[in-house]
Amino acid sequence: MKCAFKVKLPQQDEHSNDSEDFEDMNLDNEDLWEDVSWDDEENTYFLKSRQRLSCFAHSLQLVIHDGMKEVKAISLTIAKTSRFTRLLHSSTPFKEKFEAVFEGEKSVTISMVVPTVLDLNTHLIDMEESRAMLDPQFGLSWVDLDVSNSNIDNATLQNQFREDLKRTLRDTLLAEVETMVDAETLQNLAAGTAGTDSPKDSPPSKCPRIFARYQAHRNHHQSALNASISMNLALNGVAAQSSQFGIYKASVAIDGDRTSDFPTGSCSHTEEETNPWWRVVLSTVYRVSTVSLTNRKDCCSERLDGAEIRIGNSLENNGLNNPRCAFISRIPAGETHNFQCKEMEGRYVVVFIPGRAKALTLCEVEVYGSPSLNLALNGVAAQSSQFGIYKASVAIDGDRTSDFPTGSCSHTEEETNPWWRVVLSTVYRVSTVSLTNRKDCCSERLDGAEIRIGNSLENNGLNNPRCAFISRIPAGETHNFQCKEMEGRYVVVFIPGRAKALTLCEVEVYGSPSLNLALNGVAAQSSQFGIYKASVAIDGDRTSDFPTGSCSHTEEETNPWWRVVLSTVYRVSTVSLTNRKDCCSERLDGAEIRIGNSLENNGLNNPR
Repeated sequence: MKCAFKVKLPQQDEHSNDSEDFEDMNLDNEDLWEDVSWDDEENTYFLKSRQRLSCFAHSLQLVIHDGMKEVKAISLTIAKTSRFTRLLHSSTPFKEKFEAVFEGEKSVTISMVVPTVLDLNTHLIDMEESRAMLDPQFGLSWVDLDVSNSNIDNATLQNQFREDLKRTLRDTLLAEVETMVDAETLQNLAAGTAGTDSPKDSPPSKCPRIFARYQAHRNHHQSALNASISMNLALNGVAAQSSQFGIYKASVAIDGDRTSDFPTGSCSHTEEETNPWWRVVLSTVYRVSTVSLTNRKDCCSERLDGAEIRIGNSLENNGLNNPRCAFISRIPAGETHNFQCKEMEGRYVVVFIPGRAKALTLCEVEVYGSPSLNLALNGVAAQSSQFGIYKASVAIDGDRTSDFPTGSCSHTEEETNPWWRVVLSTVYRVSTVSLTNRKDCCSERLDGAEIRIGNSLENNGLNNPRCAFISRIPAGETHNFQCKEMEGRYVVVFIPGRAKALTLCEVEVYGSPSLNLALNGVAAQSSQFGIYKASVAIDGDRTSDFPTGSCSHTEEETNPWWRVVLSTVYRVSTVSLTNRKDCCSERLDGAEIRIGNSLENNGLNNPR
């Protein structure tokens, strides 16, 4: 169903027999079924508040399937929805009217999707307290069918976008469950000791059971590769290897099976040769955070000693010339080890063993990361001046062509401190900025340039913090500069000095949205001094004037602490703290930040 909608259903006597009346109706009578107009909305029987429930048909079908049809408060809505569905298949005029209204609908916005689904869930909870609850796996196929991002053309990235949305919806629903279920019930359910003697006619008490199942799954995967937030990118890739020994294909190393019993055919294997390699081509360019390798168990685990992992966008020398992520000193037999690649960018992930008379065996390769989306493509470019036809905008057109005379590069006049700037669509944590230099001549003009990132336009953005100093980019080449998650909306390239001209053939910006996860969290502290609650420290306001009540404050005590519980488990990249301004700033000296999944000792035992 592409949209939420309202229709005028046939009026009927509340005391009549629903099924008999329905069977007697002429379903092809166009007068029975019509769109609700705004003029008669107040007089329409269907739109009385006690009978209206706006939601997707997919969600209602789930409610029916989930055994919620016995909930009296929504029984009338379900009955009418059932009729509505039958009409689509039996009433030609109605079907034609419906298709005429909704023809051409290809997508819905997140602002339409999320409130609709969550409102339905809240509605169920309000009616039956914690007994009526949507399963977090509740037919999320509607996301695949009805949701798309108009800013993304790549099919794989669209799928990633939908998976992220589904994960967000599941986690939001589960966060609601967690607030309603006591810890003892969860422990009993997880252990399988909870009773199941609920009344026969009542809706299933799914809420605690759903959360217990999810919690057990999440606890099983509490690692850098947390299953609730990570996806193995290799599963959708294409594998190859330098040669094949027997039946042991490259593809079995990306089948999602960590079985390490080599004789069963679950591992890849090359011939014995010089520099044997194995490679997976990902569906697009990603920023790779982690690569996991599983070694064979039956024998010969030492053969993998000394292997290297390479990641990049080049197939030169079969990808072996790409930058190195990790050196593998040892993976014990049958074990899986994780290697951190620090957001290295690339589409090709290669494992190889340097040397002669080597054989490479891999039982499973997993790749984790995030899509490498060029944020500059949706930005707005400007420069301090324009030389000839060479506009600022051509440097963010997605084309790395470096032949300046064709008009593919930006160019300023010769001036003091020339600059070029892109305004991103919102604030991002920028991990990488890539610059492509001109190829035909004058590549040295870019020597000494700087990249600045921040949220200020003071002095045209040149006063923002510096990401990188550019010593040299050879003619026609693209170089990447790591910005370590710097936060900002303005990315500026400029050359300090007199009589300078700035030319850029392409600027690419990679990062992730700067979402403050604490805003949706729940804050607490070891004690409270006066009116200074823990919650004011996560209200989104950085005001540091303590007397106004904008800061939290504990009593003077031993080991005072403040804590925020996030809505789910996250990979935390940055924590930002704002200190009080009026006085006593030194009190924060020596504080520590701890992050983890344990509340033991109020969370103080988590890693630092």
